[in-house]
Amino acid sequence: MCVTVLEQEEQVGDFQVCLFLRQRDHGNKSYGAFEDFIFQSPVSQISYEEMRRQVAEQTGTSPETLVLYKYDQSTYHYELVGNLCPNLRKAPVSLREGDILGYGSAETQDDFQFCNDHFLEHLQKKGRQFREVKEQSR
Repeated sequence: MCVTVLEQEEQVGDFQVCLFLRQRDHGNKSYGAFEDFIFQSPVSQISYEEMRRQVAEQTGTSPETLVLYKYDQSTYHYELVGNLCPNLRKAPVSLREGDILGYGSAETQDDFQFCNDHFLEHLQKKGRQFREVKEQSR
């Protein structure tokens, strides 16, 4: 769990979602700093095209080449967000307040994963294996 103390109360409306953006630096195989991003939708559903348009507008990138990935903190993976469903608030994307979106250019082909992500995933698997062995020995 991560807690941030705000200097002032955030005013987020009914059809707004507060997210974090991280730019993919393909050449250096790293992520940029977290950027606050408030997605505004005129309705309760979030469409992929509108999300791409607003992220491109905030980051100064081209919406035509922009690719979005949602970071899954339970698996330490970035999952491609595309036109998987008409509403990104629903499964399989399930976009929620505080989610992290990675973004980059479709011109660079990669999976948004870095050594650190693979290392954290490896630790998670080792922890599961350890708990299974411990349970079997009881």
